[in-house]
Amino acid sequence: MPMKRWKGYIKDYNGATMMESRIDKHIDYLGTRRLAAQQRQHILQKTLTLSNAHVVRRGLPPAAEPQAGDALLRAIPGLAETPWRPSACTFELHGAPQSLEACLHAVFRALGAESNAKPFEQPVAKAG
Repeated sequence: MPMKRWKGYIKDYNGATMMESRIDKHIDYLGTRRLAAQQRQHILQKTLTLSNAHVVRRGLPPAAEPQAGDALLRAIPGLAETPWRPSACTFELHGAPQSLEACLHAVFRALGAESNAKPFEQPVAKAG
């Protein structure tokens, strides 16, 4: 390609050989970063109109006594305004209906009672 066609548009390096380059006069090659940033901003703005993921809600209030199950879910600010609902799944432990929390606690206790579980009782120390 003749140098006059690409000089000033493409960085040239000593010892490099230009093999092929097609330059479209309708493309602003130097403005692609700006264009990509603008497109990203437009996508973000559109996403914010379709989602409420950017809404920050206050945390759980300090409770005098721990809550569990549905009481805990009702205490979470803003949860009622979301489409999320507790799972309608039922859980059984030893043939009796139980909450998921109760089933997981039973599994945790059973795992902790195993003689091989001792190494997992304490957190792993950070490497120094």
